[in-house]
This record gives sequence, C-alpha cells and structure tokens, in this order.
Amino acid sequence: MKKIFLTISLILLLFSCGNKIADSNKCIGNDNKKWTNCEASYTWADGTSYNGEWKDGLASGYGKMVWYWGDTYRGEFYKGKPHGQGKMDWNTQRDKKVGVLEDGYGTFNWPSGSTYIGEWKYGKAEGYGVFNWSNGEKFVGEHIDGKANGYGIILDADGYKYVGEFKDRKRDGLGLYSVPSGTKYIGQWKNGEETGQGLKIFFDGRVEKGFYEKGVLTEK
Repeated sequence: MKKIFLTISLILLLFSCGNKIADSNKCIGNDNKKWTNCEASYTWADGTSYNGEWKDGLASGYGKMVWYWGDTYRGEFYKGKPHGQGKMDWNTQRDKKVGVLEDGYGTFNWPSGSTYIGEWKYGKAEGYGVFNWSNGEKFVGEHIDGKANGYGIILDADGYKYVGEFKDRKRDGLGLYSVPSGTKYIGQWKNGEETGQGLKIFFDGRVEKGFYEKGVLTEK
C-alpha cells in the first residue's frame, strides 16, 4: 500500500511540474505588443485570430492564424507573417498554394481564379514569374516586392500587347505597345503613359514621331 501511495504521489508531482513548465511558457498580461518568447492566443478588433508563439510582440515561430475573411494558415511565422513551412487553407476549404509557401518557387491560386506561378520572397512575387488574371490578362516577367518591375510582357484577352520595362506594375521605360487594329507605339513610357521620345505607326500606314506627353504628340 505504501508503494502504491508513493507511486501515485510521484505521478502527481511529475504532472504538476509538467504543468508548471508549460505554464511558464505562456505569455503574461493582455498587451500582445509586450509578448516575447512565449505562447498565447490573441484576437484583433477585425476578428483575425492567432494562436501560437510570439517574439517581440509579433507572431514568430509556430502557430495558427485565422483571418476575418475565413482563410487559415498553420505553420511557421516570422515577424507577424507566414514564413517558412506551412499550409494555407482558403474559406472554400481547398488548399490553394502548391510548392514553397513563402520563399522559393511555387504556385498561388486566388479564389477569384487568378494565378501566379514563379519565384517568391517573404510571401510576395519576387523574381521571374507569370500572372494570369481571371479577366484573361497575362503578365510574364520580373517582379520586385509583389509588383511588376523590370522587363516583362503583358497581354489581354482582346489582343492588346505591351513588351518592355515596368515600374511598380506600370509601363515605365522603353517599350512597344500594339493594339488589335495594327497601330503600334515604340518609345518611352512614364507612369503607365506614352511620355518621351517615341514613334507611332498607325494601322493605315501613317507614321509620326517626336516627343509625347501622356499619349499626345507635343513636338515633332
């Protein structure tokens, strides 16, 4: 009987110590901005919630985040964002991302039907990739920080085509633009518009060249 009592006491003691160790890793207080090297659950005002590890007031380590619109991510976080290995489940209950989730090469499909296939960095398109939008538009080229930057080609469902340089998703630099009727513009662009030295060849064979300002020829 004494051995049984000692065994039960030892089990209870070990269980109690285990709880204390687990509790010691729990975040203290209600101010999530002060949480670091601990675990806790938090729900923001918009309804987005996170349950997992924290560092310097941000989700860092392993955890689960459920956004207010219904998407869920389980996996690794860094500085408040999904980073590393993990899985994203959309509110449609379909796994939408294939390959490396946040860094490397992978495919991302939006619920709207748009798709990106290419290189990623910190969860954004970075490097070479292909965007296919649900409206039929397609971009093939270079990306920086999730935006078209550098050289690329954009096509739309109606046959409009641009080949050239981009800056922050807009045509910027040297490029060629053609429309289904056959008219073409070859020259400089700025902020998405024909601006600078250029040459325009119309569908009927007419040619004009000179300096353009926002698509209008101002100097021949």
